[in-house]
Amino acid sequence: MTDMRKLEKVIRDVLKERFGNVKFDTIDIKRDYDADGDEILRILVVVEDAVKRLDASRASTVQRYMRPKLADIQETAFPVISYVSRSDYRKQKAAAA
Repeated sequence: MTDMRKLEKVIRDVLKERFGNVKFDTIDIKRDYDADGDEILRILVVVEDAVKRLDASRASTVQRYMRPKLADIQETAFPVISYVSRSDYRKQKAAAA
C-alpha cells in the first residue's frame, strides 16, 4: 500500500502534465474495491476553475498516463477519477454535514 502523500503527488503531477494551467484544489483519494473485488482508487479532483474548462479528451484518458506513474511507486490499484468544481464540492460537503 502506497503512502497517501506519494499518491497525491503523483496524481497532481499527472494532472499538471495533462491539463497545464488548470488549477486543482483538493484531491480526495479513497481506497475501494470494484464489483469484481479488484482494488481501485476513487479519486475526486476538485477543480478551482469551472469543470467545463477541462479538455474532455484529456480528462477521459488521464488514467492511461497515470497508471505507469502509479506503478513507479508500486501502486497497483486502478484509478477511477471524477472531477467537480470547487463550488459544487462545497455544496456537497455542506449537504453532508
